[in-house]
Amino acid sequence: MRRVFQEKISGTAETGARNEFKSLIDYLEKTPVDIVMVSEISRIARRVVIVLNFVELLHEKGIALYIQQFNMLTLENGQENPIAKMLLQMLSIGAEMENNQRKIRQIEGIKLA
Repeated sequence: MRRVFQEKISGTAETGARNEFKSLIDYLEKTPVDIVMVSEISRIARRVVIVLNFVELLHEKGIALYIQQFNMLTLENGQENPIAKMLLQMLSIGAEMENNQRKIRQIEGIKLA
């Protein structure tokens, strides 16, 4: 392990507002890295497009994403893992849907208060 990035702000925030996420991207631009590890998909973002774009950026650089929650690598021996890609897409959709549902419940709760 070379460096740990710990975001203190929610994965629901825009990536521009997430200093640690920006620091990670900058680090990946300047430093040779083989694997980026996250505990779960929602730590990257809670929007499908952001997650998929981030993983695409990693893969273009030959960097694998390791998702600890599922003991899964998205890139193995330079090849994209199709099972990991499918799960990544489904989990990203789930994270976004969960966030959208939370917003709806919050609005409903505010109306009732």
